[in-house]
Amino acid sequence: MAYNYGAMAFWGIAALTQLLSNFGVLVDVNMMVWWYGGLYLMVVNMASMVLWMMAYFSVEGDCDSVNLSEPCNMLYYLRGDALS
Repeated sequence: MAYNYGAMAFWGIAALTQLLSNFGVLVDVNMMVWWYGGLYLMVVNMASMVLWMMAYFSVEGDCDSVNLSEPCNMLYYLRGDALS
């Protein structure tokens, strides 16, 4: 979910600056948005994937060792989040 908000922020700003640069306004800012925004999006993606993997592996051990429904349900939702 953090990646979705980060991507929405990047693509919204990038679309706005691209539209303005088509009319000759903020051309240099548009280049910076695409350059640094792409780097920002990669960092947000990496951070969200690391947090997802930490949550997945911490719950996976609980679901395998103890037959509790709560960790197994959380594992089910984490797997569904990875597919979306």
